[in-house]
Amino acid sequence: MVILLSFWILVVVCCAYGAAFGGRSGRIGVTIFASGALLTGFATLVDREWRATVYLVFWIDLLCLIGFLFLALRSRHYWPLWFAGLHLVAVLVHLVTIITPHFLPKAYVALQAFWAIPMLVIMVAGIRRDRQAMKESAFLPPCSPL
Repeated sequence: MVILLSFWILVVVCCAYGAAFGGRSGRIGVTIFASGALLTGFATLVDREWRATVYLVFWIDLLCLIGFLFLALRSRHYWPLWFAGLHLVAVLVHLVTIITPHFLPKAYVALQAFWAIPMLVIMVAGIRRDRQAMKESAFLPPCSPL
């Protein structure tokens, strides 16, 4: 219970930071991530066993991946690309359980849940670096054409 509470606190803090300081890309990324996390939370109430592929969670993750890919392709920032890449790994975990039906349930749950934390950390770090770069570029003299 403590781990679950810690995760949701991390989600709220990181998503609040992303929404407040991430600009349009941050707000879109936070919306996709938070929607996916909430829908996955509800989907796990339907199937708590995780003995085989949880197709409802798979479809939620696949839709989120599509959203993250569109965000990565439309954004001027690099963190959405990393975000999409990490979420791709989470989707691939589902595919492994489809291909290998005897995949260990504990490994499935652990690998599925693991990627959310690096995604949040990368989002915050990327937004922070983008903000620093914008501040630094404001103090640079304009480039002269060649």
